[in-house]
Amino acid sequence: MSSKTVGFIGGGRIVRVFLGGWRKAGKLPGTVVVSDTDSHVIETIKREFSTVDTLCDGNLTAMEQDIVFLAVHPPVIADVLAKLKNVPKSTTILISLAPKFTMGRLTEILGGFNRLARMIPNAPSIVGEGFNPMAFSASLTEFDREIVRDLLAPLGECLETEERKLEAFAVLTGMGPT
Repeated sequence: MSSKTVGFIGGGRIVRVFLGGWRKAGKLPGTVVVSDTDSHVIETIKREFSTVDTLCDGNLTAMEQDIVFLAVHPPVIADVLAKLKNVPKSTTILISLAPKFTMGRLTEILGGFNRLARMIPNAPSIVGEGFNPMAFSASLTEFDREIVRDLLAPLGECLETEERKLEAFAVLTGMGPT
């Protein structure tokens, strides 16, 4: 596991899935910051994951980490990111967990920042059995991609695909078995 710091903008169910999967595998990153505007969400994460830093600070601290997961619902992404467009470091990797919100649109909102990936994770990740399709922007090097793959490996399979295929994979793997 790399020593990269991890931030989550949003602290909902999928964040607890990630944290639980990493903890179960003994791979919880050393520095994790979760930011959410809902104090009840923050309190739940504090109770379940005492080593995780939790904040209701407008997402700045979470966005300053090395690898940042955008874990908010699509209707609020534009507003959330518009307030953070000058915050990411030039080495930050931002991974959106939102469906249908393209890397092109994210880059536009972030004023040209394009060190991006998208993934659509699923709940079995909490036991290391997730099938989490992922797409990387061309601006991420193979080294960057390997850092992300290593971080996500304890959660299950992370098949790399074209961005335009992410939603199809999510439908087949998340809803197909039901």
